[in-house]
Amino acid sequence: MLSGRRFRLLLGTWGTYWLLLAAFGLGPLALAIIRATSGPNDNKSSVNASFGDGVLSVTVVNQGHTTYTSSMHFLTAALWIAGPPLVAWLAFFIGARREAKAAAYERV
Repeated sequence: MLSGRRFRLLLGTWGTYWLLLAAFGLGPLALAIIRATSGPNDNKSSVNASFGDGVLSVTVVNQGHTTYTSSMHFLTAALWIAGPPLVAWLAFFIGARREAKAAAYERV
């Protein structure tokens, strides 16, 4: 099926995608949480994460002001996490099958 070299390329593609998704998708949230939790301990800052009706929601309050709020449907989040890696796997799989067919025709 997939040679070792193609398999490493596929894993690298997945890893790069998930790293970029985490950096750009969760980066602003992480910065807001760090700012809210590293300030003075005056009970005016909070981080709230909830899941209800199939929606993931996060709210960050820093010094009494909402600095970050976001919500996403669970299915949308699942597709962002798993969709592109599955498409990449299909592309690599189809490419490997085409290479195998081409190699079989060359032997004949």
